[in-house]
Amino acid sequence: MRRNGSPTARVAAEAVAALTQQLKQAEVVAAAADATHSASVAALTERRRLRADIDERTAAIAELEAAAAEALDELTTATEVQEAAEAAAGGGARRG
Repeated sequence: MRRNGSPTARVAAEAVAALTQQLKQAEVVAAAADATHSASVAALTERRRLRADIDERTAAIAELEAAAAEALDELTTATEVQEAAEAAAGGGARRG
């Protein structure tokens, strides 16, 4: 009996070894693809969170700008009323 085995068995063993190596390489590529996918999902989630934060801040800024414009209008009106009251009080004092 030969210890080396038949040529067919040797060829089959080499084919199995080659396929096993290909499988290991495919598993490495698949693991890298999974890691890339996970990183991409995390990055997309963070981008969406940042976008929502920007939208909230933009809305808050718009509200503050509107409130500032309204306050300026009210200040202008109050100043005009005060000036008119002072003018009326000053004019009345001069008449008397």
